[in-house]
Amino acid sequence: MRCLRFDSKDTREERIKLDKLAPIRELFDIVVGTFKKYYSVSQYVTIDEKLEAFRGRCNFRQYIPSKPNKYVIKIYALTDAKMFYTHTMEVYVGKQPNGPNQVDNSGLALVLRLSENIYNTGRNITCDNFFTSIPLIDKLESQHKLTVIGTIRKNKRELPKHFTEIRGRAEKSSLFGHRGNCSLVSYVPKKGKNVLLVSSSTMMPRSMKIQNNPNKKISRRVFLESLAYDLVNPQLRRRALISSLPRNIRLRLTEICKLDGPESAATSKNNKVGRCGYCSSKKNRKTRYNCATCKKYFCLEHAVTVCPDCYGEAQN
Repeated sequence: MRCLRFDSKDTREERIKLDKLAPIRELFDIVVGTFKKYYSVSQYVTIDEKLEAFRGRCNFRQYIPSKPNKYVIKIYALTDAKMFYTHTMEVYVGKQPNGPNQVDNSGLALVLRLSENIYNTGRNITCDNFFTSIPLIDKLESQHKLTVIGTIRKNKRELPKHFTEIRGRAEKSSLFGHRGNCSLVSYVPKKGKNVLLVSSSTMMPRSMKIQNNPNKKISRRVFLESLAYDLVNPQLRRRALISSLPRNIRLRLTEICKLDGPESAATSKNNKVGRCGYCSSKKNRKTRYNCATCKKYFCLEHAVTVCPDCYGEAQN
């Protein structure tokens, strides 16, 4: 901290009177300008806040006790929804002093500033209920040719009353409303809960569609297990082919990923449990692995890896 400086300390006191972000403004603008210059976002972008942990002295640092990092600096960002690359950012510093850096911090104004670089491109912006409003949708569509999809707060005056009321509504029921440039969905996932979603996109992204399939019932635990497995499966498959890993780890990865190969062919696994025939009786080591030929049980410590040629000769 004594050696690293991002601007001139001699002029900082004067500049900070007009800009709370003066100590790092020049470098921050260079970084954000580089993002905009060298990366073109995809058709779908996301605007949201990111919280950077920070415990130093800063007059716009925020204290949020519900977060893992309680002391944070809030940054609003527009990112690519497909590649997750940041396109532009804005640090929230609260109310700026009177001058050129004083801006409106409302959700509508933030979206308009962050999306300036993609005006008139027909892209879709996804955001949460802090940003989303019907005036924002109207302004972006009519003046900047952008569409919006996101949740919206129930206290917005422009929403029909019967969409915000949940008295008498059944669980997992939905209401749909349409007008010229947007559609509104009111969904009751459980008693006392109402989720409002609004979209001005003519084709709603698949990941954002509300789907109800009464013919398919799956518990939350099974769903989370399946989701976790699908996310890590490509990485597990890659690691299963690393020859430098211990053999027992590779065998386990091969089993989890259901890979076809010499290791999986040389061993078989069933639902029965037997005692390893090579360990001493004192260990009493139980295992589900047994030889594909003689059916003798063995633990992973005594598993032997063979190449496809040798395995084929042994079978013959």
